[in-house]
Amino acid sequence: MALLVIFTCFTTFQRDLIRKNRDGLILFLVTLVFAAYLSMGGAIFKIIEGPQEDNVAALKILGNLKTRYPSITDEAINDLFHQLSATGIKGLPDGNQKPKWTFGNAFLYSITLLTTIGYGHLSPLTAVGKIVTMVYTAVGIPVTLCVMSLYVCRLMSIAASYKASLFRKLKGPLTPVQINFIHISTIMTLILFGCFLIPAVIFDALEDSWNFLDSLYYCFISLTTVGLGDYVPGQDTQSELYRIGSGIYILFGVIVMMFMLALSSDFYKHCYEEVTLPVTIHHTEEVSIHKSKLPSYGAVGLLQSVNEEYLRAIPEEQQRLLQP
Repeated sequence: MALLVIFTCFTTFQRDLIRKNRDGLILFLVTLVFAAYLSMGGAIFKIIEGPQEDNVAALKILGNLKTRYPSITDEAINDLFHQLSATGIKGLPDGNQKPKWTFGNAFLYSITLLTTIGYGHLSPLTAVGKIVTMVYTAVGIPVTLCVMSLYVCRLMSIAASYKASLFRKLKGPLTPVQINFIHISTIMTLILFGCFLIPAVIFDALEDSWNFLDSLYYCFISLTTVGLGDYVPGQDTQSELYRIGSGIYILFGVIVMMFMLALSSDFYKHCYEEVTLPVTIHHTEEVSIHKSKLPSYGAVGLLQSVNEEYLRAIPEEQQRLLQP
């Protein structure tokens, strides 16, 4: 009986927890599926293009051998190869030759495909690799946009909660325009440090051939999806974890850029409404903390429109918290 009561209580608690955190759980599951898709892409491209890279390296060695020893014949080279193979020697180590199609590089390649950055530091050489690249990208880009949209909505929800908190605390001493400016300025400052300055310091420390300006330039070119390809992380190091981390930084950095654009668009839209409204119907915004009237940027007129993006972004639980 006691076990039945405990099981019932646990089931009820679990159901309530899932209901309250449904959006977060969905986002978590979507992230896991998307991470699996990226990892699958990295593994597939490594398997397909890795052997071809070895063949290209072998042909390069063969060409150098014929250039250095013009009198040597193909039969002599094949005979030497068979003799080495018979003794169990697979090849001679080359300390200057670094493999390109490692899992870390292939993972980074997959992310540059799905975010449409396309550094160009890697490209498939095989026919199968080219076909897989087209199919993988055609399926992955719409999925990536959906995943990014979910994250942007969550970030907009957090920004809306922070904005409502500022209005509750500062609506007396400051005007709505000043509060809105503080709101967007704070978020933009966090983005500047979190997505550009701090990562630039990290890349400057990890990349031997980069200085701080090069690192900052790389961060800007990558997160704006320009992707010139003149700077690519992980080319001077064999650390797979570093390459994977660079790919994750690019992915979430692009998400933050999308969030920044959405927030800026909303801000300028309300600034435009404030400037273009006739003076006769123009009055200062009365800020309400109720869930039916969230504060908007600037002063408004007879329209008194509510920012639909924020209403869609804020979950019901957070809206109830905004009530006095």
